[in-house]
Amino acid sequence: MKTPIKYLYLNKDLFFKLIQCAWDTPQKSLNVYDFYRSIEAQVLFFERERAKLAKLLGEPVEGGKYKIKDENFDEYKKKIEEIENTEVIVKDLEITLDDVSKAQYTDQKDGWLTPIEIYKLDEFLKKQQKEKEGAE
Repeated sequence: MKTPIKYLYLNKDLFFKLIQCAWDTPQKSLNVYDFYRSIEAQVLFFERERAKLAKLLGEPVEGGKYKIKDENFDEYKKKIEEIENTEVIVKDLEITLDDVSKAQYTDQKDGWLTPIEIYKLDEFLKKQQKEKEGAE
């Protein structure tokens, strides 16, 4: 499936919760894990590129971080948006919302999916299905 890096980055916590689940079959568990591994590389790429740009266009501040210089802010913003909007191909997530409702979440410290996370997951799965149907 093709999706912008921005979508993966903004939803990385949701996707991480999915790999914390006990799925009803080993195949679903493996698929969710493989999906997460395919997006993990894209998220790390985005974080590395953002750090490089901050170093290049910013100045060091306390705590080893960088503050973008005012004169470079527009350039930084433009380059970040370009990276965020880059479409990448990720492995299909072969689950349904019904599968999610049957799964058991194993990390009770953070709780299960919130209503907004379920909505985002539903939209992602619908987009993925629409793309599959278009390819057939």
